[in-house]
Amino acid sequence: MTRYRSLPILAIRRMAGNWRLLSSVVLGTMVAGAILSATVIYADAIRDLGLKFAIERLDPTQLDIKVLRSTQTARPDGYQRAEDRVGQAAAAALGPAAGGLVRQGTSATFYPVPTGGRPDLDDDKRPRGNFVFRSDLESFVHVVAGEMPAVMTPGAEGPLLAAIGAHTAELNGIALGDELDMFPFWDDEAPPVPVLIVGILEPNDITDRYWAGDENAFDAPSRTWETVFLHVPESTFFGVLADRFPELVADYDSFFEVNLDALDARNAASVANGVAGLNSVIAQTEERARTLTELTPVLRTFDEKLFFTRIPLFVLLLQIGGIVAYYLVMVSTMLTERQTAEIATLRSRGATTGQLLTQYGVEGVLLAAIAVITGPPLAALVISALGPTPAFSALSDGGPLDVRLSGQAYALAGVGALIAFAALVIPAWLATRRTVVEFKRATARPRATPAFLRYYLDVALVLLVALVFWRLSQQDQLFTETLFGETQADPFLLATPAVFMVTVGIVFLRLFPLVLRVVSWLVGWTSSVAAVVSLRSLVRNPTHYTRLVLLLMFATGVGMFGATFSETLDRSYQERADYVTGGDVRAGNLRALSAVGSPVFLEQVESVPADGVLPVLRAGASVDLLGRFERVEVLGIDPTRFADVAFWRDDFADVPLAEILATLEANEPPPRLGVELPAGATQIGVWLKAIDISGGFNVTVVLRDANGVPGEFNIGDLRPSGDVASEWRFFSGTIVEQTGRFGRPLNREPLVEPLSFEAVYIGTSSRIAASGGSILVGPLYTSNEPTVGIASGSADEPF
Repeated sequence: MTRYRSLPILAIRRMAGNWRLLSSVVLGTMVAGAILSATVIYADAIRDLGLKFAIERLDPTQLDIKVLRSTQTARPDGYQRAEDRVGQAAAAALGPAAGGLVRQGTSATFYPVPTGGRPDLDDDKRPRGNFVFRSDLESFVHVVAGEMPAVMTPGAEGPLLAAIGAHTAELNGIALGDELDMFPFWDDEAPPVPVLIVGILEPNDITDRYWAGDENAFDAPSRTWETVFLHVPESTFFGVLADRFPELVADYDSFFEVNLDALDARNAASVANGVAGLNSVIAQTEERARTLTELTPVLRTFDEKLFFTRIPLFVLLLQIGGIVAYYLVMVSTMLTERQTAEIATLRSRGATTGQLLTQYGVEGVLLAAIAVITGPPLAALVISALGPTPAFSALSDGGPLDVRLSGQAYALAGVGALIAFAALVIPAWLATRRTVVEFKRATARPRATPAFLRYYLDVALVLLVALVFWRLSQQDQLFTETLFGETQADPFLLATPAVFMVTVGIVFLRLFPLVLRVVSWLVGWTSSVAAVVSLRSLVRNPTHYTRLVLLLMFATGVGMFGATFSETLDRSYQERADYVTGGDVRAGNLRALSAVGSPVFLEQVESVPADGVLPVLRAGASVDLLGRFERVEVLGIDPTRFADVAFWRDDFADVPLAEILATLEANEPPPRLGVELPAGATQIGVWLKAIDISGGFNVTVVLRDANGVPGEFNIGDLRPSGDVASEWRFFSGTIVEQTGRFGRPLNREPLVEPLSFEAVYIGTSSRIAASGGSILVGPLYTSNEPTVGIASGSADEPF
C-alpha cells in the first residue's frame, strides 16, 4: 500500500519533467471537456433564451390560466370547496411556476330600477345589473367619491352597500347616495333587493395584470342595453345577498398568475403537460367549467422551433470534438514515444506492465480530473460571453447569456475526460509491451506497415462509406416525423460531414506515402544531396508528418464546413421567414380599412411606398366531397402581378409558378378527363356484383359538366341479402336531377352538357361493411328514354 501512495508523487514529477509536451495534452484535455459539456450548456442556454423570447412576445395575461365556472351555486361552503379543488389542481399543473391568484364572482342578472319602480319586461333594451366581487379589489382601484363598501354581516337589514365604476355612473346617470331596486330575472314575483351606492371607483391601471387583460372587467361593456356592475365585498356576496336569494347562481372566474421567471427549458415540458390536462382534471369534479390559456402552445412550440437551430451546432461540435479527440491521441502518442526509451529501460530493470500502466493511469486520472473540473466552467464562460455578440444581442439585451451548469454537462465533461484518459493510457500500454531489444530494433529499422494498410482494409472501409453515403443521399429530407408526429433528424445524415472527412483522411494515409516515393524518385535525378536525403528520410518514416498534415486537413475541413454551412443557415432562416409571410412584408387583418369600400381600400394599398404591392383576399370555404365537407382556404390574387411580390421555390409544386399563374389567368375549366356521355342522356346505369359483403353500400355515379362542376346521382343500394350478392344485377337512375349518395334530392343547378363520366362511388357508413368484401363493376350504359327514377334488378348477364 505504501508504494502505491507514492505513485501520485512520481506521476506529478514525471509530468513536471515533460511539462512542455504535456502542456499540449492538458490543453487538449481541457478543450475536450469544455466542448463536450458545451453541447448541453449551449443547448440549455439557447432553449432558455428561446423560451424567454416566446414568452415575451405575448402579454402575461394571455399566459395566465383562467378557470371559468358558469351557473354555480352561491352557497359559501360549496364555493369554497370548489375553489380549493380548482386551486389544488392548478397548483399541481403549474408546479414551480405557480404564482398569485385573483378570484371573481358575478351574480346572475338583475334588473336595476330607481327605488319604487318596476322594470319594463317588454323592453329588450332595459338595463341589466350584476353583483360582483373581486379579491383584493381595494389595492387596484381608487375612490373617486364616497368610500369602499363596508362588509355586511349575514342577516343585516337595510340596503346592500355597493360601489360602481365612474364610467358606469356617467353612462347611467347614477350618483353617490342613489338607491336602486334590483329585481332578479328568474323570479318575477320576488321582492327586489335595495342597493345604496356608497362609492364611485376607478381602476388604477386597467392594463394591469390583475385585470387579466379584460378592459371590461371593472365597467361592463356597452351593448344594446346598459349593464351595471355593483361591486360588493366577498363576505357580503355570500352573506346578505345569498341569504336573501337562496336560489341565486353565479359565475366564478379564477385567474392563476404564472410565475414566468420560474419557467425554464427544463420544466417547460412538465408544466405544458400539466396545464394541457388541467381542463380534464377540473372537469372530473366541477360542472360547466373550462380553462383558457395560451401557455401550453407556447411551451410546446418554442422547443420545436429551436430544434432546427440546435442541429447545425450539433453537427459542428461533432466535428470539432472529433478533431480534439484526434489531437489528444496524436499528442499523447508523441509523448509516449518520447518516453519509450525510459519505459524499455524500466522493463529491463524488472518493472512489470501493471506497474508502468498504473503510473500512466495516475497521470491519466489527473488529466481527467482537470477536464471534469475546468471543462464545464470554461464552456459556460465562453457561452455566456456570446450575449453581446450581434447574433444574440437583440435577445439578451446586450448582456451575457444566462447559463446553467447541470449534471449532464459534467457527465459529458466526464466523457471528454475518458477520451483523454484513453488517449494517454492506450499508447502507454502498447509501449510497455516492448523490451529493450525490441525498442532498439524498432529504432534501427522502419516501422512495419500496419495491418490496416497492409491488407487494404482502408480501401474496404472507403468503399463501405461510399455505399452508405450513396444510400443516405437517396433520402429526400434530413428531418422526418415519428409515428406520434414528433420531428426527428436522421443521425446518419448528420454524421455525413464527419464521416466524409474521416474518409478523406483514410485516402490520404494510403496515397501520401506513394506520393512521397514518386517525389523522392524525381528528386533523385537532381544533384541536391540535401533534398534527396531529407525526402528519403521522410519516405522511410512519414508518421510524424502524416499526423500533422491530417490535423491540418481536419481543421481546414471544419473551417470550410462552418463557413459554407453558415451561408446555408442564413438562407434557410431567410426562406423560413419568407415562407411564413409569403413575401418580403405582409400586412394582414385589414378589416377596418376594407370597411371603407373596395376603391378606397385599393387606393390606400397602392399608395404604400414599396417596389411591388399586391392586395390579396383570403377567405374560408368548404368543399362538398360526395356529402363530406372539407374546410379549405381561398386566396384571391391578381395572376399578372403575383409573381412580382410572392416568395416561391421550385419544390413548392410539381409545375412552375408561371404555369400555375397562366392557368389562373386563363380562368378556364380544367381538362375533362372522364368519358364523355352521349348528348341528351337522361339515365345512366352500371352492372354490379357484390361478393361476400357484410353490410349495405350506396352506389353513386359521379359526372362532371362542361364547366367542370361535379354532380352526384344515386343509382341504388347493395345489400348482402339481395340477389346482387350472388349474380350480376343492373342498377340505373336518372341524371336529370342530382340525388346524392343517399338518394335524397339535392337542391343544385342542373349540369351543363356535355357531361362526362368520372367515377362510380361505392360507399358505406358501416364499419362492419367496410371491413371486407369484393364488388365487381361491369359495363356502363346511358339512355335518353324518359326518366323513371332508380331501376335495379335486371337479371340479364352483362357478359
